[in-house]
Amino acid sequence: LWFYSINAIIFMLVIISLSFLLANLMNSETAINGCSNVFSLGFCFLGGIFVPLSIMPDAVVKAAHFVPSYWYVMANENVTYMTKVTPSFLKEFFTNVGVEFCFAVALLSVGLMVSKKKRVSR
Repeated sequence: LWFYSINAIIFMLVIISLSFLLANLMNSETAINGCSNVFSLGFCFLGGIFVPLSIMPDAVVKAAHFVPSYWYVMANENVTYMTKVTPSFLKEFFTNVGVEFCFAVALLSVGLMVSKKKRVSR
């Protein structure tokens, strides 16, 4: 339960950062809604949330490495198939969660840059 919770909290940070970025990039509520739907559904399909990665072509799985939901799914699969906590499990789990956290930091950084640029240009 703790590992699922850690993974969910870190993924929540990714989604909050993405939302902050989109809110700063778009000017209207309709545009924000449209972009958030496209990004969320795209991430879910590519990352293996809606369609299992095992039935996707290799090219799609390689492209999925560039979306945070892939790393979320990989961490959840590690926890699902874990029988006991070992150093190799911890290394793989925290690598996946670490990549998710890096996505959150990157998206937040870009969102803050866009926000500052909008404030300065006014």
